[in-house]
Amino acid sequence: MTSLRNIITVEPVCLLFAWSMFMQGPITQSLIMKKVCADLYNETVCTHLGQYPDAENQVHSVSSHWIFFTVLGILPSVVTSMFICSWSDTVGRRLPMLIPSFGATLGSIILILSSVFMHLPYQLIVVNNILVGLGGGFGTLNALTMSYITDITDTTNRTKRIGIVHAMIFLGGTLGLVTGGIVLDKFGYAAVYILYLSLHLSLQLYVIMWIKESLQSKPHDGASGEPQKVRCGGLCNLENPRRVFSVTFKKRSGNKRKHLLILICINMLVILCVSGQMDLIVLFTKHSPLSWSGSLIGSYLATNNILTSLSLLVVFPIYMKCTSEKTRLHDITLAQIGFGFQVIGFVIVSIAVVTWMMFAASLANLVSALPMVVLPSLRSQLVSPHEMGAMFALTTSIDPLFLIIGSMLFNNLYPVTLSYNPGFSFMVMAIITCIPILLLQLIGSDVRKANRLSEKGDVLEALVEQPDSEEEITN
Repeated sequence: MTSLRNIITVEPVCLLFAWSMFMQGPITQSLIMKKVCADLYNETVCTHLGQYPDAENQVHSVSSHWIFFTVLGILPSVVTSMFICSWSDTVGRRLPMLIPSFGATLGSIILILSSVFMHLPYQLIVVNNILVGLGGGFGTLNALTMSYITDITDTTNRTKRIGIVHAMIFLGGTLGLVTGGIVLDKFGYAAVYILYLSLHLSLQLYVIMWIKESLQSKPHDGASGEPQKVRCGGLCNLENPRRVFSVTFKKRSGNKRKHLLILICINMLVILCVSGQMDLIVLFTKHSPLSWSGSLIGSYLATNNILTSLSLLVVFPIYMKCTSEKTRLHDITLAQIGFGFQVIGFVIVSIAVVTWMMFAASLANLVSALPMVVLPSLRSQLVSPHEMGAMFALTTSIDPLFLIIGSMLFNNLYPVTLSYNPGFSFMVMAIITCIPILLLQLIGSDVRKANRLSEKGDVLEALVEQPDSEEEITN
């Protein structure tokens, strides 16, 4: 009988981390604006800021500047993720999984102090993001949980398990957005950050008390042939980032290196569009002709998260349950279908002039979430178990860079096209999303060609082994 500890593994880890991250982010932006206003103006102006347009613009301008610096604070994760994820291939996944949460725990102390002592400078909040970045951030945790899942699954159930993990991220995001506002309204900023700290302490306790190590055998030392010993000092070894690039670009049989690089390029394009969508959706829906209120925007974002969670927790598992390995669509085809629905969603948003069109585009999330499940599964099939951490580390390191590039690209494109077509940026996202469909077609062609050659080889082998005549059978 399967142990409960083998069924429920890293899913709560992703839920708790996503919950804390989505709760803390918007509240911290609000805290920065409050501190900026208190620094520039008196309490009367800050209480009725909307009545003072010049002051409001000044507060928003300065706040935007420092919110951008908080985003830049995650850049240390570009480097630290290479060390942590590659190190996990040597020491296992459990210990490295604690590091991102530990960085967030240290950062929470800064946030609590900043919210309790309002006279502290708002610039101090950037230190929180730097500490989170040094711990690797959510990207590193996500890479470690993906590595964990690939350690304990095979190709028959891996995609389904990855889907459940991603569903926990969206469910945690929804909980974070809802609870953050409620706790802030009832108890204030400090209570939000105390809850944030509690979530991370719970996460750490769960990893220590519940999760079993997934990497059962350690890599062997080339000289002695003995398994390598676990050394915490190995985390800072410069061999770790070098190994990340070595694993990514090493020659592999059967076009595996080419396929891995294509999948990494696809991931870059996905992050580019995700960044643009995150930055523009609020601006786009507030602009005429939609002119949404803040509550309607919140409902729309929550609907997107709920539909994505529903897809990964219900629709996709039902599909996997109702199909056999022979009748099931190949992962590459599933990813292409998912990207196709993403294109449809972006196109509908780009031409949306009424509210129902935006929510109709949300229905695409029931299928468009497939690539985020399938792509990690496909990448995991191209490397050995002791290369998983290093392989996922590269995409984790690239993600923050492309989030910033996507933000710069679409935040500059949107104002330029706003006067004649507010939705033009979303049409550009639709065009960019078509590229992964074509790139996956290249991988699919190689896979089909390899399967045909394999089938011919099996037939030839059977013919060679088959007796030629009754006389040979007798002999």
